[in-house]
Amino acid sequence: MAILVNPDGLDPDAYIAFLNRGFPGQWDRAAYDWYVARPFDGRRNDLLVAERDGRILAGLTLCPRQIALDDGAPIDVGILSAGTTLAEERGRGFYARLLEAALERARHHGYAALIGFVVADNVSGRGLCRLGARPIRSFYLASAARAAPRRAALPRTAPSSDPEAAAALLTTQNRRRFERGGPGLARFHYGDAADWRRQFIERPNPVRAVRLAHDSVALIESAGATDRLQCLICPHDRTSAAVARLAVTSAAAGRAFFMYTMDPCQAAAARRQGLKARDGYLLLQPTGCSRDRWERLAAARWQVQSGDRL
Repeated sequence: MAILVNPDGLDPDAYIAFLNRGFPGQWDRAAYDWYVARPFDGRRNDLLVAERDGRILAGLTLCPRQIALDDGAPIDVGILSAGTTLAEERGRGFYARLLEAALERARHHGYAALIGFVVADNVSGRGLCRLGARPIRSFYLASAARAAPRRAALPRTAPSSDPEAAAALLTTQNRRRFERGGPGLARFHYGDAADWRRQFIERPNPVRAVRLAHDSVALIESAGATDRLQCLICPHDRTSAAVARLAVTSAAAGRAFFMYTMDPCQAAAARRQGLKARDGYLLLQPTGCSRDRWERLAAARWQVQSGDRL
């Protein structure tokens, strides 16, 4: 069994078929192009594959990203994404070997940390924890389609169908919110506006903007029958009300609603609207490249939008 890094001649359709064996029905060419093939800051992702006799047994994608923390230069990190192993090959150590190869690539690139987004009972997450990852609590919240809302009031401000029209407000409000957050606040950094658009607007499914107030806006991705809250920017004392209003709007339209947050107040507001919560973690794995940068990331308070994830 060999671990290949960015194998030449890998057929995207063949890899999509492999991913669908691990995540049935979830992968198509649009998802592959967004999660696996999309570059960031002019840098390509690393695709790591375990294979035997030309047959793919396991795979993992390592995506370059940057973290803004205080006034220093952005910190390079890597996000682990789209990792799976064929069901009949699990328990044979393939994923552990892929993680070791990912750490080697991270050191090659100078990444201070690897990041994984997982639910609390995720097997892959346990593999990272065995390597020394630090878990930081998060929340996955979802409703069922056609769930009865607990409040009848809908947002007074009409939705805007043009996400580009809201991009300037999002950028301005996000910068102000970050600046008011005080020292030690970490968030994902997009130095190139095109990278931000590809992350939040040019997603595999249609995205619309919802203006909740003059200083509050959300980006919603419509994935099948589910509305996914990918970005919410509004004053901190109104985030809970904004989450509630968005959840009610989806329920009234007979659609499911999903959001991810690291803010317990937002999670509590979603629970009050009847959303079910799953505990999760942002896993922060040191690479050994820079102890100083790692310690700063490990000590930070994290502000992550759902759309930042991979």
